[in-house]
Order: sequence, then structure tokens, then C-alpha cells
Amino acid sequence: MGGGLPPIPSYTIYKVENVPQMKLVQDRLAKRGLKDPWLRNECWRYHPGFGTVASRAKLFWTRGLIPGLVIGYLTYLANQQYLKWNPDFYHWSDPDFPEKGNYYGTGHGHGHGDEHGHGEAAHGHH
Repeated sequence: MGGGLPPIPSYTIYKVENVPQMKLVQDRLAKRGLKDPWLRNECWRYHPGFGTVASRAKLFWTRGLIPGLVIGYLTYLANQQYLKWNPDFYHWSDPDFPEKGNYYGTGHGHGHGDEHGHGEAAHGHH
């Protein structure tokens, strides 16, 4: 099902000499008597099959960031609507509901009602 993994290209197709940007780096290093044995590992970024910087930036905006922001905002709106329908969902940490206990130490603070032994009878109040 699905045909398996895509074929992995041979490392030998990526050569510094075939990439002008990498060749420039190699030449500048050579002028200083330096050599980067890992420079070839960056050549794949400039291979035509991986697109240009502009095409990758376009993919980032169209497939990544903008859809992610839209999905995030829709999730936020859905959560807000859910809270309108179920106002007690976050009652233990909502300062607007101090009678039910909240995050700041007033009330019970742990979501239990009088039916759990925290009422007046449990505290000795008659």
C-alpha cells in the first residue's frame, strides 16, 4: 500500500563544483588555507529538484504559516463558543465565578461542591 519509501538519491550527485554558491564558499576558504569537508552536505539545498529560495518561501507561506494561523484561529473561535455553551467548564480558575472557587485561593479551589463534604456541616457551621 502506498508504494513504500521514495528512492534515496546517491550522495555522489551533490558536488560543490556544480553549485556556484558552494564553490564561492570553497574558494574563499581555500584562500585562507581552510577546507570544509562537510560543505557537500549543503549542496542538496541548491539542487533544482528542491526549488529556489523563493519557491520554498512561497510553500512556507501557502502550505505552512497561513493555514496554520487560520486553523489556530478557528480552534480559538470554537473554544470560545464552547465556553459560551458550557460556562462551568473552567469554573475552578475563572475569577468571574468566585463562589465556585478559583485559582486565586477563594472558595474551595478544587471544583468540589457541598455534596462532597465541604459544606457548612463539614466545617462545623450550623
